[in-house]
Amino acid sequence: MKRQFFLILLVALASTYTTKAQQQFVEGILTYSFLVKANNPDAAKQEARGSFIIKLKGNSVLKEMTMENGFNNTILYLAPKSAYYSFRKTNNQSFAIQLNTAQIEQKRGNCSKLSLLPLPGDIKAIKNFKTEKARLTCNNAKQIDISYTKEWGIKNEHLFDEFPSFEFLPLSFEIINADGSIFSFLLENIEVKPLDNSSFDIPNGYKIISQEEYKSWHH
Repeated sequence: MKRQFFLILLVALASTYTTKAQQQFVEGILTYSFLVKANNPDAAKQEARGSFIIKLKGNSVLKEMTMENGFNNTILYLAPKSAYYSFRKTNNQSFAIQLNTAQIEQKRGNCSKLSLLPLPGDIKAIKNFKTEKARLTCNNAKQIDISYTKEWGIKNEHLFDEFPSFEFLPLSFEIINADGSIFSFLLENIEVKPLDNSSFDIPNGYKIISQEEYKSWHH
């Protein structure tokens, strides 16, 4: 009886340790590097590099993609308003383009049902994290091969649009665009720290316009 009680106690302690071992990423900065390979035989340069930075505070998310050619695309999701903005500069003017929320939510809905198939083999640890590898399959989206760690949990569907329901920290993954170009992402750094609320404000000098108005100017 004592032996059985001791075993139950060990299992309970191990379960408690496992629960405490995983940390939740709820505020801070994720930094990824990425390599994009174009699928265009006439392109002068087939590859380009860049950085992808995600800032999270509560449910508000700021995502900035910067390429070595100077291209920049910043997306802001403001949780209190459930609104998305894209920051663009054109003709010496700065705009915060309010994106179509329904379209974004529809795209995210393409991966509302996610299944995970573990990929066995020799898996190299990334950034000293205990690394696992799997193939993600969504109901209406392309398969994605991903390396991840269970040491960090994520519970925010706005961090990664291609797999919003995935609950662990991605370490590396590939996304294939409709034009055949391949984006390969690799985690470079994770910073867990308080962020100022101003990091999630629309910058001064940016004029808020609708997505339809912005498109009409470019046609």
